[in-house]
Amino acid sequence: MVAESWDKSRRELAIERIGKWRELDRNELRLGNRYTRWHYAVGVPAAIVGAAGTASVFVKEVPGLASWVALVGGILTALAAFLGSRPLAEYHFRRHDCFKELVQRMENAVADGREPTQEELDRFANEWLRCTHPEPKHSDSQTSA
Repeated sequence: MVAESWDKSRRELAIERIGKWRELDRNELRLGNRYTRWHYAVGVPAAIVGAAGTASVFVKEVPGLASWVALVGGILTALAAFLGSRPLAEYHFRRHDCFKELVQRMENAVADGREPTQEELDRFANEWLRCTHPEPKHSDSQTSA
């Protein structure tokens, strides 16, 4: 495989990477959407059931059922917090945005049959590393003191 890469031009290598990185981009978007769906699929019922279980009218009329509804709401809320699907979705969306931008710049580098320079390929490789480990948004890393 290494010997094959020596036979390829920088342009061919860049086009090959574009295909791989485009697939990574699509995968990150898919994962971001999946975790967003999980966030809403667990979070919305948790909010509704939790509110219904603690409604004063409901508690007065059927206290036993209200206790069970509140318990289910608490379990769903705990599950939503445990899964942490919203931060995961944001992480994958950040990776998607980064890969999408990188693919566009790579496509521009090989547009019209142009041969990218070795410096450009090195820069793209460094950008790829940055995309695979995006820094958290400032609000993600803040803790209350």
